[in-house]
Amino acid sequence: METFKHTKYVADDFIPVVVAKKIIFNEKSVVDQIDRILDLPNDHIAVQLLLKRKIPTKFHQYFYYTDKFCTWVNSWNPGKFESTKYDHPRLIIAFRDVNKKLIAIQGRSFDDNNKPKYLTLKVDTNVDNVFGLDIVDHAKNVKILEGPIDSMFVNNAIAVGNAGLNNPNLDDVTYIWDNEPRNKQIVNLMIKKVNSEPYSKIVIWQSTDRLLFKDINDLAMIHNLSLDKIDVLINKNTFKGLEALFAINRWKK
Repeated sequence: METFKHTKYVADDFIPVVVAKKIIFNEKSVVDQIDRILDLPNDHIAVQLLLKRKIPTKFHQYFYYTDKFCTWVNSWNPGKFESTKYDHPRLIIAFRDVNKKLIAIQGRSFDDNNKPKYLTLKVDTNVDNVFGLDIVDHAKNVKILEGPIDSMFVNNAIAVGNAGLNNPNLDDVTYIWDNEPRNKQIVNLMIKKVNSEPYSKIVIWQSTDRLLFKDINDLAMIHNLSLDKIDVLINKNTFKGLEALFAINRWKK
């Protein structure tokens, strides 16, 4: 379990403390204290964010809101933040396992001054932070992305919360990174993934019908693409093995 010293979410103020003890926090004590997005009026800042980002309605049930993020976290995870002096509101995303049990939450800040913008905390420290396990059909190809919001615009997708797109023991997967060909970290991670898993599929955004976008959410928010049209674009840019390595070289130029 980690403890955060909190001033203004400056990077140097984070002091991780590793504790071996495994903890499962009570779900009701976590989410019952805060507002469900489904219960808030349309003019609420959190609801407006979901509407602006064009989050599919079926996913609204995963969103909550708290106006005092640090105080709320400390109420179910005592001492997580050493100080609540700079407490602030956040949009909360609930992560659930295959049995729909709450396993983690992610808080998204509304103010860019509150860093990090996305902060994920475990509710069950025995499992990995994976969003979408309760939604996907594990018998079909599962798309693996980094962020939960992007995964909501892709059919049968999960989000693993790390740029390495670690596979949580799924057999048939497709890896999807952001469309950032100048990002050396992403390019290197893609090449590493192809070399280590030559039979797995990977999306390389080399043919995008001249659409300019950084991530999946941009395709819906800026270009008004439906989930089906996004799926077509994904399939059009899916490769594996040597073909994937050639596509990466073309894409990164």
